[in-house]
Amino acid sequence: MFKKIIYLLLTLACGILILSPLLDFQYFLSPGDHGRELFAFKKTMDGAAVYKDFSWMYGLLM
Repeated sequence: MFKKIIYLLLTLACGILILSPLLDFQYFLSPGDHGRELFAFKKTMDGAAVYKDFSWMYGLLM
């Protein structure tokens, strides 16, 4: 009986450890700072042209 409880606790601990990255509330925005991209999108929506009105570090297809 004691081995079953230990096995259950280890399984739960491993499951929590493996699945914990999925609990991030900004999962798709989390791998970096996106302030520059959001600023560029806002400027573009306001009518500014890329490379003319503000600088952009990526190529034309990005």
